[in-house]
Amino acid sequence: MQNMSPAVERLVRLMLLLPSDPRKPLWNSAADDCGDLPTVMSIHGWVGDTAKMWPEGAPRTLAEMVLIAFGNPSETTLRLLSEAVTPSPRASAGLGVGAAWAARACETAIDVTSYHRRMIELQEDGEIACPAVLVWAVVADYGQDPRWRKGVKTMAPRPEGIVQVGTTTAEVMRFAGRTYRNGGEVIQVEPGRYGRT
Repeated sequence: MQNMSPAVERLVRLMLLLPSDPRKPLWNSAADDCGDLPTVMSIHGWVGDTAKMWPEGAPRTLAEMVLIAFGNPSETTLRLLSEAVTPSPRASAGLGVGAAWAARACETAIDVTSYHRRMIELQEDGEIACPAVLVWAVVADYGQDPRWRKGVKTMAPRPEGIVQVGTTTAEVMRFAGRTYRNGGEVIQVEPGRYGRT
């Protein structure tokens, strides 16, 4: 694990405490909690060697998966987590150990996403047979993105309405079979022309 940042190493070590068999009840319960079976079943592919092989993208992807899978665990998942990480089978398998594990894993995942945040710049040019003011009213209202951007499931801009400097966004997107949660802040706007996050 020498190629990993300390936060990534902590996250991988936490994940290695969990059962490696994706058919275990813990994984089924986590998938039920978040409603995203493919993400939960993909977690094992990102633990261990994968985090070393693609240090630029894998840590952030693993962290996002952990936040999806364990961001809002049910009591069943917390109990199963407790059983998975408690060293002695005779120890009490209440919810406390599982709740502590989930909180630590999510905190570490947030540290990883913060450390491995990278700027992605997208630019698209094209001509639309419509007055520019009408086009701007749609593309500059980020709440409209799910209507016209493929893969965007939800987009929550704050404040709502036409983009302005300081507008923040929380986006949920499906791409290549995975769910991504992206945040952004608008840093530049040229009304009628573009907004830059």
